[in-house]
Amino acid sequence: MSKKRTTQPMVGIFKRGLLFVKNFWASLDSSYRRSIVYALALHGAVLILLGSEWSSKPDVKPVVAPRHINAVVLNASDIDALTKKEADKKKKQLEQKRQQDEKLRKEREKKKALEKKKQAEQQKKREADKKKALEKKKALEKKKKEEARKKALLKKKEEEKKRKEKQLQEEKKKKEAEQKRIKEQKLKEEKLRQQVLERERQEAQLQEMMLKAEQARQQELEQRLREQQIEADRLYQEQLKADQIAEMSEVDRFIALIRAKITRSWHKPPGAKAGTTVVLQLHLFPTGELSRAEILRSSGNSVFDSSALTAAKSIAKYPVPTDNGVFERHFRRFSMSFSHQED
Repeated sequence: MSKKRTTQPMVGIFKRGLLFVKNFWASLDSSYRRSIVYALALHGAVLILLGSEWSSKPDVKPVVAPRHINAVVLNASDIDALTKKEADKKKKQLEQKRQQDEKLRKEREKKKALEKKKQAEQQKKREADKKKALEKKKALEKKKKEEARKKALLKKKEEEKKRKEKQLQEEKKKKEAEQKRIKEQKLKEEKLRQQVLERERQEAQLQEMMLKAEQARQQELEQRLREQQIEADRLYQEQLKADQIAEMSEVDRFIALIRAKITRSWHKPPGAKAGTTVVLQLHLFPTGELSRAEILRSSGNSVFDSSALTAAKSIAKYPVPTDNGVFERHFRRFSMSFSHQED
């Protein structure tokens, strides 16, 4: 019975304690709650570590609870006092814990700041190293690019050199082929020219032979023509001479008739000197009529000249040949001299 009475007050105390803890926990700020949780977790971890160390120690004897418990009977006031005392103790412990946690928090913050600073420095160093590595990488890449560029440039130059050499070889071959073609063309042209010259020579020789033959034929023909012409000229001259003789005889006859007719009509002026001569020019129509009479060359004696001219104009119709050709050649216009002679 005594054991049961003792257990019931303990249960009440435990319940009041739980209620106090619950109310106290609710009254705390959230930051304090976190601090308490962190502290409990930290202490729990320490206890676990200590427990593991104790469990690993050899020859540790377990504590045996006493077989007899001396129970004390507490009333309500004692329980309240005990509860208050326990609460004050807990509050003090919590304050100490809060201060300790605050100190730990500040230390952690300081440590965190130092760690952050360290991390920042490390980050800065890493960034610097990264930048340096990047710069080194860039420099290496630049160097590689430059080497690649130089290599590509060298390759390009070599390819260009090979291309130019190939081009020169091709141009040389092309030039040689062109020279060969030109040489062959010249040989063909020369052969063709020789053939043309030979053909022209043969044609010229043939032309020359034909020309000589033609010239010989022409010379022979011309010789025959000349001979015929000479013969014709000879015959013509003979005929002409005969005609001229006949014509001159006819002309002389009519001239003598005309002179006689004028002389019969001419009344010479007295006192004219012997040898005085005047030349008259007469223009006749085919019918024998006088067209015009004029003095061609004066004798120097105008009376003498006028008497001869008057005598010529006094003739109404002159005797002329009926042959029109003879008339045109000798009597269309002709001159005649008249002289005074001593009786």
